Parts: sequence; C-alpha cells; structure tokens
Amino acid sequence: MMNNPMLARLQALGLIIRLPAVVAYSGGGLLLAAGLAGREYLSGTAGLNMLLLTLSVLLLHGLAAHAVNDWIDWQSGTDRLSPGLLSGGSGVIPRRLLNLLDLVRISAAAVILALILAAVLVYRLGWPVVLFLLVGLWSVAAYSLPPLQLAYRPFTGEWLCAFPALLAVIWGAHWSITGKLTRRLILASLIYSFMAQAWVAEHHLPDIAADLAAQPPKITSPAWVTRRFGLQAARLVPALYAALGLPLVIYSRSLYRRPQIIHAGWPALGSIVLALSAAPDNVQATTAAELLMMALTLVEAGLLIALM
Repeated sequence: MMNNPMLARLQALGLIIRLPAVVAYSGGGLLLAAGLAGREYLSGTAGLNMLLLTLSVLLLHGLAAHAVNDWIDWQSGTDRLSPGLLSGGSGVIPRRLLNLLDLVRISAAAVILALILAAVLVYRLGWPVVLFLLVGLWSVAAYSLPPLQLAYRPFTGEWLCAFPALLAVIWGAHWSITGKLTRRLILASLIYSFMAQAWVAEHHLPDIAADLAAQPPKITSPAWVTRRFGLQAARLVPALYAALGLPLVIYSRSLYRRPQIIHAGWPALGSIVLALSAAPDNVQATTAAELLMMALTLVEAGLLIALM
C-alpha cells in the first residue's frame, strides 16, 4: 500500500477504469463513429461534442460500471476466488487501496458527473441525447445491481446490457457529429459490437469456477455452457459471438458492391481461431487470447472505417 494517500487514490482510480478494456470496447466504438462520420463533419463544434461524450463514456463505463461491478462481485465472492490475470475485478479491495463504501461513492460521483455532462450535451444538441444516456445508465445499473443483476444470468448481461450500451455509444457519437444515423453506420456498429462481445466472453473464461462458487452464483454465458456441456465447450461462446458479424460482412459486400469489404471479416475469423485454440482451463492461454481479440476488435474498427 502506498504511503501517499493521494497517489493511492489515483492508482485506485486508474485500476478501476481498466483502460485497455475501455479502449477496446467503448473507445473503438467512438473511433468507429467518428471515422464513419467523415472529415466534412469533424468541425470544432463536433470535436467539443465528441470530447464531452467521450468523458461521459469514461465516467459511466470506466468508473461507474466497473466500480459497481467490483463492489457486487467482491460481496458475492467471485472476485475473491478468481485466478484471472485480467478478470476478477480491478484488485483495489485486496490491495487495500479502497473499501466497499469507496466504490459506492466513486460510482455515485461518476454518475452525477456524467449527468452534468449530459445536461451540457442536451443544451448543445437537443433532447435525443437523453435516449443514449438512458441506455448507458440502464447498463450500469442492470448489469450488476439487484434485483436484475443481469451479469449473474446467462446471456442477458451481454445482450441486454453491454451490447445495447455499446451501440448507444456508437450511435450517440455518430449522431452528435452528423445529426443522423445511417444504414452504413448501423451495419458497421453491429459487426464491431459482435467482435467486442467475443472478447468479453473470453474474459469470463478464467472465472468460471469462481463464478459458479459465488453466492449468489454468477452464471455468465460461459459458466452456463460449462454446467451443461463441460468446461471445454465454454470456448464456443466467444467463438460464436465473433462469428455473428460474418454474415453482416458478406451482406455489406453485396449491398454496397464493394468486394474489398470482405476483408473486414478477417479479424472475426482471427478471433474465432483464438477462442477455439485457447484452453478454457489455462489462464495464461485465455488471457493471451483475450488481449489479441481486443487488438483485433480495434483493427476491425479501422477496417470498417476504411472499407465501408
């Protein structure tokens, strides 16, 4: 533990944010939205709007959602038992950098600050911004907090919380820049978001035993598959999630009659191979696969900007 309380707090905040995960999830989504908007829209005003939106995303995803998740998962016991290198929470509690009350205060402060920024964005852009904000707040609350606690239920955490929150980030950012949502944006955002869901599912693999032993049990999608089909079958979850974007890549190629769009499928194929080849009971293997899948997700964002 650090002797300087201020430095300890800053270190704790840095750990909670989990910057690599935020960059490879929401950050890539913001990049995709800005890239697809095009240079003609990226004026000084749009830049300020994007900055405010990025800060709001950092507060809601990086601080509020992660602090609440740390708080709940420590109490259920899954973070205490996790052998994960990237999973198992931020580690601020076992390192004695923060306590549970601190996590509650951080999440509340992050939400309040995000609401203040949202008010500024509403003033600048109009009331539709509220819709995107509400999806983000829903994700923060419903993912970890009772009574819904969707992260503890199979498939719902990914598809009713994380997935719509990421789409809200991408669509909200694009709308704040251009004032519209296009079919091109929607297709690209779905392809990217499926890739992001794949590495999130890979992230859960090292924690399966800890999740099942938690009170209440945290039945993530890989944990649910493990219960029914065995641990080795759990690798199919991230592989299938990554595969969901491939039909949309093929459809986009046909829709826009641009053969080069097919190259946007390579990162998904790479993620499928990584997910299938990493043994779910090998923490080092799943961690390496997750990191590479995160990198491929960012590559996917770049390819979609360049090719669609």
